[in-house]
Amino acid sequence: MTMPRTYAAKRLLEHGPLSMAQFKEITGWKPRQARRAMQNLVDAGVVHKWSPPRLRHATSLYALASSNIAAGCTNTTQQKHAQHTSDTGRFARG
Repeated sequence: MTMPRTYAAKRLLEHGPLSMAQFKEITGWKPRQARRAMQNLVDAGVVHKWSPPRLRHATSLYALASSNIAAGCTNTTQQKHAQHTSDTGRFARG
């Protein structure tokens, strides 16, 4: 019996977030198979797709929704945005 791709993908992401390129390289799956398995997990709410704020031009990463990384990614982005908007009234010393 073979293991379903979505199950294998979920187990792989338990070790940490991955980009799609990393995911395809590790699994050896065809691009379409890898994208479909990951999209099924995203649609089910098991996996979140996100872009780390410090790597603005990097590819998106996929992480389990239950992980600290996925749970904290939106809060970190919102906090940084709030910090930038709250500093608009300050003058620079020079």
